[in-house]
Amino acid sequence: MKHIKDVFAKWLRLKEVKKLKITAGVPEYYLSPHIIIIAIFEDSEESVQLSEEFEYELLSGDLKASNRIIVYSLFK
Repeated sequence: MKHIKDVFAKWLRLKEVKKLKITAGVPEYYLSPHIIIIAIFEDSEESVQLSEEFEYELLSGDLKASNRIIVYSLFK
């Protein structure tokens, strides 16, 4: 969780990032909970590249937990 907090702190400073939201859920018929992260970026070509970097940074930090993190990027 500390890794996610550190990544959020870094990325919230960027003007292309409008909002970051974290929630949790359990997929139907599974017992393993997942962390769901919704990132809202401004709609631009640069933001698409940034969203890929954001997802990579989140998922590469803790390899044991990365299979329980789902990242959705939205563009407004």
